[in-house]
Amino acid sequence: MGSKRKSSDENGDGEASPTRAGGSKRCCCDRHDQGYTLDEFMNKLNPRHLQLVQKLCQEYDINVPHFSSRECKYRFKFRNELPDELYTDTNFIVDNINIEIVLVDASNNVISSGPMATAKIEIVVLKGDIDGDENGEWTEEEFKSYVLGPREGKGPLLIGNLPKRLCDGIGNISDAKFTDNSSWSMSRTFRLGVRGMAKEVQEGISNAFRVKDRHMKGKLKVVFSAGDFTIQFGFDIV
Repeated sequence: MGSKRKSSDENGDGEASPTRAGGSKRCCCDRHDQGYTLDEFMNKLNPRHLQLVQKLCQEYDINVPHFSSRECKYRFKFRNELPDELYTDTNFIVDNINIEIVLVDASNNVISSGPMATAKIEIVVLKGDIDGDENGEWTEEEFKSYVLGPREGKGPLLIGNLPKRLCDGIGNISDAKFTDNSSWSMSRTFRLGVRGMAKEVQEGISNAFRVKDRHMKGKLKVVFSAGDFTIQFGFDIV
């Protein structure tokens, strides 16, 4: 009779192979692999996967520490809010709007000295529905995807004397105006955004607001009543 065929789960010595031990399950690591701690594992994930893992852990009530999707030492912050409604071709100065931007550290302290206090910045217009994750954070790629350019045949959305650098960690927007309304944006709103050149600084976003056409500003109705009839006059105050 022919010799007995060796089992695929045995090596030449008749012992169970370490790669097949324990049934049909394949070993996911070798004996020299020490694995990762939770901290090491979470820190190795890219931002998208990190957010997914944290979301799944929350859904299944698994306690997992929060890990930032970006290792940012600093972040831009809007100190005050824009009005809920703005109008095209109307300078911020006219409505006494002065938006202050600051650069802060992890403790929310303004960086008022050192090279970062005079860092270059760029002011951009964003789609109004950007809000980041549950911790108010977003990746650089996500921020870029929400930056709005002008509609075809139109100039820049925001024009004026926009700050190019911080001064003592602060930037101001007052001499500026929008050239187009926000009705064509999916959320029908805009936000202002600020970003810098350094990778360790997270971009800042303002509150959401609507921009209406200038001719919609100051709609006024004057009503005269006399006896059984009413006369209404409507006109715009620009």
